[in-house]
Amino acid sequence: MVAHVERSVVLDAPADRVWQALIEDPSGWFDAEVEIEPRPGGRVRVDDRRGTVERFAPGEALSFRVWTPPPVEGSRIDFVLEPLDGEHTVLTVTETQLASAPRTTLLHA
Repeated sequence: MVAHVERSVVLDAPADRVWQALIEDPSGWFDAEVEIEPRPGGRVRVDDRRGTVERFAPGEALSFRVWTPPPVEGSRIDFVLEPLDGEHTVLTVTETQLASAPRTTLLHA
């Protein structure tokens, strides 16, 4: 069974500020030390987990996969920003557990 967790929140900030905070201080969004190379195919580190940016749409969406060492189990994490008006943003965060690492991830980790 694949675990899937999704949560949406309305933030009192415009989408560009939410995006900037997500990219400039990703550790603030996790209970972990996080580094993200902000570009498609960029490297990701979440504590001892390593991964790759899969989707990078500035101001709209960020998705990446991370794997535990050895890369056997992992997660896909998606952030989607939806502007409500000029002052608020709906942020939806989804984490989907993955059963095994694809071979390409093993080569880039």
